[in-house]
Parts: sequence; structure tokens; C-alpha cells
Amino acid sequence: MSGSGDRGVSFRGSGYGMTKAKHVRARSVMSVVRRLWSHMGVHRPMYVGGFALSIVDAGCQASIPMIFRAVINALKDSPVRFMNDWFWPTVLGCAALAVVFFPAAFVHHLMIERSVIRMIRDLRNDLYEHVQHLSADFFQRNRVGEVTARLNNDMDVLGQASQATAPLLWQVVLVAQSLAMMLYINVPLTGLFAVLMVVVTVWGRHFIPRLRRLSRSVRDATGDVSAAVTEYVAINDLIKAFSREDFAQARVEQETDALRQKAEQFVWWQYVFGDVLQVLVRFIAPFALLLTGAYLLAGDGLEIGDLVAFWGYWLMMGGAMVWVFRSIATVFTATAAADRIFDFFDERPLIRDAVDAREVSGLDGDIRFESVTFNYPTESQEVVLNEVSFHISSGRTVAVVGPSGAGKSTILQLILRFYDPKAGRVLIDGQDVRQLRQASLRRHIGMVMQESVFFAGTIEENLRLARPDASAAEVRDALRHANALALVDQMPGGVQTVLGERGVRLSGGQKQRLSIARVFLKDPPILLFDEATSSLDSVAEKLVQAAMDELMKGRTTLVVAHRISTVQDADEILVIDRGRIIGVGTHPQLLESCPVYYSLCAHQQLGDAPSAGA
Repeated sequence: MSGSGDRGVSFRGSGYGMTKAKHVRARSVMSVVRRLWSHMGVHRPMYVGGFALSIVDAGCQASIPMIFRAVINALKDSPVRFMNDWFWPTVLGCAALAVVFFPAAFVHHLMIERSVIRMIRDLRNDLYEHVQHLSADFFQRNRVGEVTARLNNDMDVLGQASQATAPLLWQVVLVAQSLAMMLYINVPLTGLFAVLMVVVTVWGRHFIPRLRRLSRSVRDATGDVSAAVTEYVAINDLIKAFSREDFAQARVEQETDALRQKAEQFVWWQYVFGDVLQVLVRFIAPFALLLTGAYLLAGDGLEIGDLVAFWGYWLMMGGAMVWVFRSIATVFTATAAADRIFDFFDERPLIRDAVDAREVSGLDGDIRFESVTFNYPTESQEVVLNEVSFHISSGRTVAVVGPSGAGKSTILQLILRFYDPKAGRVLIDGQDVRQLRQASLRRHIGMVMQESVFFAGTIEENLRLARPDASAAEVRDALRHANALALVDQMPGGVQTVLGERGVRLSGGQKQRLSIARVFLKDPPILLFDEATSSLDSVAEKLVQAAMDELMKGRTTLVVAHRISTVQDADEILVIDRGRIIGVGTHPQLLESCPVYYSLCAHQQLGDAPSAGA
């Protein structure tokens, strides 16, 4: 929260100032493939069907050199006999092969790619749902741009690479079938081929781990670029206000240059690996096979048709193997993207519902803190709240004031159960919040923040976020109670007016009144205000304060405030400093009994306290 200066999670979710979270887990390619397969779910039959058809497809192509072998050997023995006995059967056989090949090739590509597209859609939805349920500490450790990079960029890369599995699987099947045919044709030539493949494999084992590490570093650097761009676009107004476009540009250029260096390093090693491989496969191997075949042919150990067929298989296999090894870059890019995605999937919420957690059916709103001690998980050595105890009876309004960073907003986070205390208890209606289901607890709490957030939809859609089943009359009634109905009616589309992203078209006061209307629609028994008027001018503050007063009637209300003038009429005021409550009472009582409160009032030049310079 930004208003109080506490170090808590920003409800606005800008991610500004968060540190980079780098945690790379060493997953094998097979473990990544197994996890992706588990996410294939209901689309597995389609994928398996496509793979089965790829075997048929590859088999059709693998049979072509064997047809050449039979025809050439028959022509060598007797061209006339071939034309009389085998010409038309060969024509019909080739035609039948083509008839089988086309639907197998078309449908196998279609089935595999459609199943992958659907798997990526499900995976993206599952990841977003998983991230939504993670605790507030996750969003402290990860910048918004990094989260969106994994949901968008990494997911797109994984999808594109996964779709390439159709031709990749086809090539692998073709290599296996060609090898079987080669072994059938001639064992010595196949042995020579096996030796060459051992050399290729050793070469691959030397380079593949390095390529995979470099690929992951490129994906991480891509995420850093996305995070930086998202961050500085989000604070563009701040950058412009200080005329520091050069600062933002320099930071983005720093990240993009780091990405360039890693990408160039990856490309360098990729082509060292790939081009040496091509020399082995496309030059050394075919010449060795040709000369060995000529030797066998001269010694009657091979027929000319056998050599032609073997050469045909080598052309197929050489091309397929180069394609497979050159696809290593795509595979590693995909596994690097999947690694980053699974890093998020492996995150577990810090705050979880207990197995026996209860559903909240209704709350009176009685709030009690019992010796609550708390520190943020990312800063375990710094105590934010130290044995804090207080009680708010149902229906009363209590304010929390104190210096910036004293722990005011942290109290609100504990009530919402964004975090749990390190020691002590937070009770609502006598029930420890850890024994209540988080979602049902939060349904009974209304929150108005210093800067209210809206998504890019209509006013009505933004209000219905609080209660989707609200009627049109209830929406207008909520706007009326929040002093916002006249404002909305003046807009071109009324409640159907489309707001810009984050409500950018609204002023601060308009946002706050609409935010209060949203809470009116929710109608919760407990209200939390976090510096709801601190950033407003005096006219807007009066309108918002009137709406807040209307909203607070009959509800338990906790107000975190910087301006003491807005809360001096509260039923009770808590003064907090350095994580401890140092004063409790009404405004007049605290002026007499609490020096810190007295000093705050003096600095704000309240009428009943002397000015700071007196």
C-alpha cells in the first residue's frame, strides 16, 4: 500500500521497485515433456491419433526408395520383362501410395497442431488461475512485467515450439523407418552409417547442455525486458513529470542490451554446433557411404538398385537428422519457456485455507487483535508489528494514525488475511481468521484504497465486480449513496460509459466516489479505508468524505489516515509508531496523553494544537 509508506504489498499492483526474482530450477527435457503431457489432458486422444497417422505418413515416404530399388534391379535384369510384367502394377502401387499419403499427412498435421493449440490455451488459463490464488508475497517477489511475460511471451513461444512437434515427430519416425530399411538392404553399409551417427551423437552431447543453458538465459533476459517496459510504461506520467524520459530509456536499453548479448552468444554456439553437424552429415557421411557402396558393388556384395535405395534413404535420413538437430534450438527455447512457466506453477501460496476452514455465513464485524507480531516474509529480520492488541466493537469507527512506515496499512492486510501473523491472533466475531475460508471472509469486507483501481470496461461492469447479480436499480442506488449518480448521468453513456485502463479517464475524486459506490453495492459489514482521501483536493475530499460517512453508518470501520482532520471524530483513534500501539483514545484525549499524536496534529496545523513552529 502506498498511502502510509508501509512496506506492504501494493494494492495497485504496479510492481514498481520490486526486485528481480531469479530462481532457475534444473529440469531435464524429459521431465518438462512429462509435465506438458500431463497438461494435455482431454486433448491426448487427438494428439495420439495424429502421431499414429504420422507413422503412416512416414511409412509412405520411407517406401519410395524401396520402390526405386525394385524397379532398378528389375530393369538391370531385364527391361522387357519389367515393362511386360511389372510396369502397370508399379504404376497402380505408386498411385495407391499417394492416395494413402495425402490424407494421412494432412490429418496428422491438423490433429497434432490443434491438440497443441488447445493444450496451450488450457495451460495459459490454468497458470493465470494458479497465479490468482498465490499469496501477496508472490507479487512482492515478482514484477508485474515478469508475470505477464510468462503468461504471454513464454506461453506463445511454448505454443509455437510445441506445434513444431508435428514435423519433428514425423522426422524421428522417418529416421527410424529408414534405418530399418537400410538394415534390410545391407548390413555393412548400415554399420558404417551407425559409426557416423555415433560421431554425430557425441558432438551433440557436448553442445546440447550448453545450448539449453544459454536458451534459458535468453528467455530470462526476455522476461526482464518485458518487466522493464511494463514498469516504465505504467509510471509514464511520473517520468514525464520529472522530464526523465532519458532515465527510463537508459534502463530499458540496459535490459535490451543484456538480451542482445545473451541472444548473440546463443546464436554463436548454435551455429558452431549446427554447421559442423552439417559438414558431418552432408559431406563426410555421403562420400564415405558412396565409396563404400562402390567397393561392395564391385565385389558383387551389392546390386545397383540396392545402392540407389540406400543413397535415397541416406538423403532422407541426412536431411531429417540435420532438421532434427537444427530443431534443438527450438526445443530448448520451448523447454526454457516451459521451465519458467513451471517455476510459477511450482509456487505455493503462503496463505492457505485450513483443511477444516469454515465458510462465513454472516458477520457482525467485531474485530480483535491479540498480541499480533508480524514481519514480511521477504524481510524476516524486520519486525513490522510488535505485540499489537486492540478491539473494535461491531458498528464502531476506529482510525489508525502514525508516522509513515509505522505499520498502519499492514493491519489492514492482516484483517484481509493477505498475510498471517508470526505470533498472536486476528479475530473477527471471536473467530481466528485462519479458521475461515479466505474468499468468504473477504466477501464480508469492503476496501477503499488511496488510489482506487478500475479495469477497462464500463462503469456498470466495474461496479458489478462487487456483486454480479445486482439489479440496474441497485447499481443506481449505490451510485446515489456515493454522491456519484449525477457524475455518471453526465457522462455520454451513463453507466455504460467505457473507462480506460485503470480508470485513466477519471479524476481522483471521481475514482474514489465510484469505488465507494462499488462497496455500497457489496454491502459488507466491515469497511477498511486506506488513505482514501489523502490525494484529493479540498472540494473532492468533501464529496468523498460525505460518501464515506454515508457508507460507514451501521458498519464496523477501520480507517488508516494521514490527515488527522478526516478522522478526529472517530469513536476511537489508535496511534502506532515503530510497530507498537502507543496511544488509544479520542482526539481530545490523545492530544493530552500522546506526544506523538500531539506532534502529528501540530505538524498538520489542526486548530486545537499549536503549529510546529510555535
